[in-house]
Amino acid sequence: MKNYIMAYDFGTSGTKAALVDYDGSLLGTAVCEYPLLSFGKGYAEQDPNEYWRATCAATRRVLKTSGIIPGQVKGMIFSTQGMGIIPVDHEGKVLYNNITWVDSRAGDQAKAINSMMGKKAAGANDVIAKLLWIKENLPDLYENTEYFFDCTGYLTWRATGIAAMEMTDSGPYSSDPARQRQKEALYQAVGIDLKKMPPNLVCSRYVGQLTANAAEALGLTQETAVYMGTGDVAAAAAGCGCLEEGDAHIYLGSSAWLSVIIGGNYQTGLSDGIYQLGSICEDHLIYGGCVQSCGIMFNYGLDRFYPEFGREDALRQANEDAGQIPAGSEGLFVTPWLFGERCPILDEKIRAAFINVSEIHTRGHYMRAIMEGVAYSLNGQIQDYQKDMGRKISSLTVVGGGASSDVWMQILADVTGIRTVRPSNIRHSGALGAAFAAGIGMGLYDSSQIKKRVSVERIFVPKEEVVGKYKKSGGIFEQIYPSLRELYRALNG
Repeated sequence: MKNYIMAYDFGTSGTKAALVDYDGSLLGTAVCEYPLLSFGKGYAEQDPNEYWRATCAATRRVLKTSGIIPGQVKGMIFSTQGMGIIPVDHEGKVLYNNITWVDSRAGDQAKAINSMMGKKAAGANDVIAKLLWIKENLPDLYENTEYFFDCTGYLTWRATGIAAMEMTDSGPYSSDPARQRQKEALYQAVGIDLKKMPPNLVCSRYVGQLTANAAEALGLTQETAVYMGTGDVAAAAAGCGCLEEGDAHIYLGSSAWLSVIIGGNYQTGLSDGIYQLGSICEDHLIYGGCVQSCGIMFNYGLDRFYPEFGREDALRQANEDAGQIPAGSEGLFVTPWLFGERCPILDEKIRAAFINVSEIHTRGHYMRAIMEGVAYSLNGQIQDYQKDMGRKISSLTVVGGGASSDVWMQILADVTGIRTVRPSNIRHSGALGAAFAAGIGMGLYDSSQIKKRVSVERIFVPKEEVVGKYKKSGGIFEQIYPSLRELYRALNG
């Protein structure tokens, strides 16, 4: 009888449960959605109880459709959105919504931290700034919190009752001893009690067995072992086979990011907004940056320009319309900054804009310009990587829902001038990467055996005649932020 790993990919809009066999083959998936609660002024929260409800519903659905026996699920692991903050008291009660990765309410706290340290030590979206916001604005909540979990830690705790936190560079922990000391000094200087952060574990580490209550809620048994899991960036990288130094991937989901595998030593003096995270391979790091609004911005366009369609028909029609528009969208630019931006621009005050609108522009122009705006931003991250690391990227593997669009894939190839590769499981890379991490923890294989489990579906080659045109329009896009920066500060305080 075959055994399986249940892996979860938690995004901004919902979770995907994926049943994966020990060879890395996908047996079945199920998706369960939950809302993003936006209150203006940079607030973006989610109810953690909705995360667990979605986990249980998606698990039961995948078990039902696959027909396997619950006892065949021997491993479980979560991949989640990073930089979340979920306060839980000593009785296990959630005290506040998750302050999500896209939330930028802590701009004043970030400025105070940077002023105190005499350098750029935090941005408005960073964990330490949001913790300081809680301490200053909700002091009773801060005092009553036993642990501030990230999303991975919260879900693992719900499953096992054991408090732990993934090894991530977005929180107080680092695999590099010198960097760990710097982080501890920063948290102490700001006045954040590190005892309120759960113990940290690497992503493939065994945490514990499912509790009886969790097993019943999930429809599984206590034979299922739970592994620590990781953030979405590291999981997606592993799931699309990016594990060796120089491997690069782009994710087009609610957010978008570039990640490139680098060596095991943390780099200093990097461009604004760039992060370094642990890979599922403990001897490698990930260099990356995040475009805050990708699918979020695209869906904004769908909601306003295609209200007469259902979502699937709207996606199809928008891609068809955008494909009819020439490169450069006939002078129309869209900046995808709905929730501010993190990289290659680090500024929580800016917002999305439609620039150079004229009477010739149709909804197809707007949708293509949204795709191009994301592509220009990702190309800015590529330029940062080449400057920071002194290396070029020869190929980009692209995953996430946006990678299903041939139009968007070709835009990425033409804007960056780099061939873009679409693997077969673009919508499941996060869950597959998490399953691979659990497989390593279970002793099924090592990281060197993962790449052969990923197959290529299509390659998009840059069109020379279009690359030059995008180089010119990309240069114009780069001028938009410095031209509007002071205006955004006047508008948004």
